[in-house]
Amino acid sequence: MTSGRPALTPWPLAALVAADVLFLWMFLSAAPLEQMAEAGQLTPDHRATRDSAFAFAASWRHGMAGNSPLYMPGFFALAIAVWFWMRPVRVSRILVEWMASLSMAAAIAWLLAPVGVVSAVTSFSVTSGTGWHGLIPRASMEAVGAGAYTAIVWSTFVAGSRLALARQSIRYLLPVPILTIGLIMFRPWTVDDFVGFWIAQTMAGDPVATLSALAIPIVAAVLGWSERPPQCVQILRRRPRTVSER
Repeated sequence: MTSGRPALTPWPLAALVAADVLFLWMFLSAAPLEQMAEAGQLTPDHRATRDSAFAFAASWRHGMAGNSPLYMPGFFALAIAVWFWMRPVRVSRILVEWMASLSMAAAIAWLLAPVGVVSAVTSFSVTSGTGWHGLIPRASMEAVGAGAYTAIVWSTFVAGSRLALARQSIRYLLPVPILTIGLIMFRPWTVDDFVGFWIAQTMAGDPVATLSALAIPIVAAVLGWSERPPQCVQILRRRPRTVSER
């Protein structure tokens, strides 16, 4: 006898963990460069160097520093993973799976972060002509919290969008504005900066920027199409009549 509840399948949950790992790894890899700038470890140590380090860290975190074949790779991966992981089950079950996957992903990203940190700091040094002294730090707990909270806000938007589309109600998106306000207070960000950079690079014909811009409506359309009502699927699968049955 079955309970009628959607069965837990491992692949969507595994994909969610993998996407969270990528998302958090990008954050934890870029944060130490900002910490080094604040601690005066960059040479020459002046305001311009610190500002450049923060700008580069933001670009690296979003895949815009030549370190990714797609801008915002963590956001794309997490959007797809969350969309197909979300199921019509109890909220408590969703929260348990979600927090468990995010905690596991944070631990894995923490272990893998040193590789990304060296890449980010070295890339900044080469492109800016600056150096550094002292040991490269690990990402702070504040950076871990900022990355995790950003993942939660983005995941809530994606999950709410799927539920809103499936159940024809925008009430599932109501938590998003509240969480976004918290994000702005907890983690000041430079949305205008990287959006402006993205637009400028696209207008200049940069292939990565252009492909990334095109990926937004394509991914959104594919995800939305996957949520079409079952009756629409049945209609589309019917073979068209070519001969009258009269």
